[in-house]
Amino acid sequence: LSRMALCQAKLGDHTNAITSLQTYIAELPTGPEKVLATFRLAESLRQTEQSTNAIARYGQVIAMVTEQGAKYAPTPEDAARNREVLELAMYYQPYCYSRMKKPESQVGAFQAKATEGFTAMLKEFPKSKMAPSALSIMGTLLYVQSKAAEASAVYERLKRDFPDSEQAKNVVFARGEGVGTQVVAFDLAWTSGPGPETLLSTDAEGSTPRIFRNVVV
Repeated sequence: LSRMALCQAKLGDHTNAITSLQTYIAELPTGPEKVLATFRLAESLRQTEQSTNAIARYGQVIAMVTEQGAKYAPTPEDAARNREVLELAMYYQPYCYSRMKKPESQVGAFQAKATEGFTAMLKEFPKSKMAPSALSIMGTLLYVQSKAAEASAVYERLKRDFPDSEQAKNVVFARGEGVGTQVVAFDLAWTSGPGPETLLSTDAEGSTPRIFRNVVV
């Protein structure tokens, strides 16, 4: 089932991948494979724009690793792999919140959740490959909420800590009335977002993401 779901996801058939992964997860014992499978399920839910369900599954991954780490990582290698999965889950959970537009009355709350989640992710993984994207999205969310001073501080951090990133280069300074110098990002970074396949390291033989090695298929 794991291999089938992987093939389905690679072919873009996330609907069937979701079904396969749900069955697979139900049969798995407690362990690192369950962490990874739950993350894969969250990813397929995100790809099918089932944001609420994806957020819940990312939350399960975060809880497994941070609250019950010993149960899901019997070896140091498992713990290291789970940290990689945790990093991705902590990025994509607020990423999903940032994209939620309905109901309109809740958009402000979703944006607040996104900002809160990215803040937690950056605290846990300050040098993450996803940090520039997280900062860019945070800054844009704060700016559209008319929190210019907070947005400016986030963009300043982006330019200071990740000056060579694409996100930092897409930030321009503009003079704003009554608030001094504001920082405006003129592309909304969360329209695409980095995919897990571009963020995970690969093994020496090819392009298999490291966290997918030693997975029961």
